[in-house]
Amino acid sequence: MPEPNRLPWRIDPEIAQVAFWKLVEQRVTVVVECASCNHKAEWGPAQLDRMFRRQRGKNLAWIASRLRCRACRSEWVSLAAKDGGRRLGLAGFWAE
Repeated sequence: MPEPNRLPWRIDPEIAQVAFWKLVEQRVTVVVECASCNHKAEWGPAQLDRMFRRQRGKNLAWIASRLRCRACRSEWVSLAAKDGGRRLGLAGFWAE
């Protein structure tokens, strides 16, 4: 289990401050991985737009702070972006 004195979510610094609407417009897929149960989900641009339409002006870090794993309800999630088959960045779980 990750350290309790850290934020429960991790996000790649390269995409943390990107406006959410830019990810949707650039057709980027967001990969969400749980550190507790190893559940992995990929959200395509259409699904992202449908789920977070009201938060289009927010950045991805703001959205990540409100996510939970769908399988185990853990807040310990990591986010990365994927463009086509190429991973745009994933810092790895809880690594400094």
